[in-house]
Amino acid sequence: MSDRKPKQRGHYEGSVYQRESDGKWVASVSVGYEVGPDGAPKRQRKTLYGRTRKEVAEKLTKTLRDQQQGLPVAVERQTVAQFLGR
Repeated sequence: MSDRKPKQRGHYEGSVYQRESDGKWVASVSVGYEVGPDGAPKRQRKTLYGRTRKEVAEKLTKTLRDQQQGLPVAVERQTVAQFLGR
């Protein structure tokens, strides 16, 4: 038996895991906070999906890089009408 701890990501590095329900790989990263309707801060997360762990890890790396460079990271879904309106 090994005394080594499992590798853990640091704060604001996101998380990568495989869903048991359908086997898809998922990455989740915190992109900040927004004030909720009750006035309390609510964490905003960006969720990324893929077929393989490598694919999701690459998407996560790109998202973290964009976030560090100050580029906007969209969290909400938008309709085609909203997209065309912008």
